[in-house]
Amino acid sequence: MRTQVCITVDVEFSISGAFADPIGRQPAGPVSATCPVDDASSGLDFILDTLERHGLRGVFFVEVLNTCYFGDPPMETIARYIRDRGHDVQMHLHPCWIMFSQPDWRTLVESGAPTDSLAGMDEKRLEELLTAGLAVFTRWRLPRPCAFRAGNLQVDAKIYPILKRLGIPLSSNIGLGAYRPEDPGLHLAGGRHWIDGVLELPVASHRYFNFGSYERWKTFTVIGTGADEAAEILRAAAKSNASPVTVLTHPSEFVKKTAADYDSLRVNVLSRNRLQKLCEFLSNHQDEFEVTTFSKSLPAWTAHEGTINPSWRITPLAIAKRLIENHLTVS
Repeated sequence: MRTQVCITVDVEFSISGAFADPIGRQPAGPVSATCPVDDASSGLDFILDTLERHGLRGVFFVEVLNTCYFGDPPMETIARYIRDRGHDVQMHLHPCWIMFSQPDWRTLVESGAPTDSLAGMDEKRLEELLTAGLAVFTRWRLPRPCAFRAGNLQVDAKIYPILKRLGIPLSSNIGLGAYRPEDPGLHLAGGRHWIDGVLELPVASHRYFNFGSYERWKTFTVIGTGADEAAEILRAAAKSNASPVTVLTHPSEFVKKTAADYDSLRVNVLSRNRLQKLCEFLSNHQDEFEVTTFSKSLPAWTAHEGTINPSWRITPLAIAKRLIENHLTVS
C-alpha cells in the first residue's frame, strides 16, 4: 500500500500592519496571495503550475473572514479559480479579521491588536466564527468544506465537538513546530487521529532537537524543509504506516518583499527549488507515494480507525545540508 501525501496550502490575505498603524496602513488583498513579480503571479500560480506540471493535486485552505474587510468577491474569485483548476478547496479561518466588522475598528485597535488564536476561545464564540465561515462558502456557492484549518494552527480540544456538530468531518489544526497545545492529547506529529468524532490530520512534525526534558519541534513546511529532510520524513512515514504525510505552505513564501507591503517583490529561489524538488520526488516515486486530497480520501479515511502517533527523526547530515542550502541560496 502506498503512503499518502497531502500538499496543503493556506491561502490568505495580509493584515499588513493595519492593526499597528490603523491610519497609515491597510490590509493587502489578492496581491498578498498572487504575489506578482514582473506581472506574473509568483505565489498562487507558481504553486498551481508546479503541482500540475507533475500531475499532482493540492489542498487549498482558503481563509474566509477576510470578507469582513474586503467583502466576498476578492477571495471568492481566488477560491473558484483554484477549484476550476481541479484542486481541493477547504476552509481556513483567522479570527483577527472579525475586528473589521466593527465600524470603529481603528479606535478599538488602539488598545491592542485582536487575538488571532482560536486556542482558549470559549465554545460559543468558536461556533459563531465557524458558522460565519461556513456562511461564506454558501455565499460563494462553493461545495460545503469537509475540512477545517485554524489560523496559526492554534486550537484546543474544544473545537472538535463543534466541528462535528457543524458537519465538518476532517481537520488539520495541529503542527507541533508552529504551536504546541497545552493539552498533551493534541501532541500529534502526523497520520490520522479521531478526536471527539472528527478526524484530525496534523501537519507532519518531527523532533529537531532534544536535550533532557527540552525538545524543539519542526513542522514539515515547504520553505523550511530541505530535499533530503523531506525524503527522510516520507521514507519514515512509509515504514511507520502513518499516513498521510501532511505538508504545509503559503503563496507568500515564494516571494521576498523589497519594500513595505507587497509593493515590490522578488522571487524566493530557495522556496521555489524546494517545492519543485518535493514534487519531482513524489512524481518519480509514485509506486511508493500517492498524493491525495482531503475530499478524495474522505470516505476511506473516515471508514477506518486512525494511525499511530509517529515519532520521526531526521539525520544530522540532512539538517546540515538544509542549513548550508539556506546560507548559499541567494534570491
